[in-house]
Amino acid sequence: MRNDVGVANECWVRHLSAESGADLQQRFRTITADRRKRLTDMSVDHWKAPTLTPVGPDSYGRFMRVRVFDCWMHEQDIRDGLSKPASDTELAGPAARLTLDEMATSMGFVVGKLGKAPDGSRVAIELTGPLARTIRVVVDGRARLVEDFGGQQPTATIRVDGVLFTRLAGGRADTGAGGVELSGDEDVAARIVEHLNYTI
Repeated sequence: MRNDVGVANECWVRHLSAESGADLQQRFRTITADRRKRLTDMSVDHWKAPTLTPVGPDSYGRFMRVRVFDCWMHEQDIRDGLSKPASDTELAGPAARLTLDEMATSMGFVVGKLGKAPDGSRVAIELTGPLARTIRVVVDGRARLVEDFGGQQPTATIRVDGVLFTRLAGGRADTGAGGVELSGDEDVAARIVEHLNYTI
């Protein structure tokens, strides 16, 4: 536990730890069925309405995308604990795509603020495997996501399996454990990887 959110989560873990697996499963099914109905019944205006989210003020829809990210990450935690990794087919689903969409929004912060990539940097984070995509960040006064580098090559490239990327960014894997390829300005790339864990 590294912060107040972690402490609050641990309180729930301890509170529920005495319940049987069957009782927890029933609780999960009841709560998720209720939430599914409520979310399905919401109007478009409600989804677009401004609200506070864990990432600052945004729409209720963005808040729910953050929740998809949370749930997907914790599903992988459970899978890790049970040694039952997701199949390629499961990883190709919409929850994984939304999770990576949400994670990509934080890569400007990771590259610029945490990784201290210098002005003029063009960083490509190439994800491989079933979660394949490339996340591109330019640093021009501030670090921001871009669709492409306008015909220019990246100054630093980080190549990593998509699932490992999510585990590193979530603080679930050790950055020194291997599985990450660096090219271009390897000092900058290594510093970014070292600071990839941006989650609470």
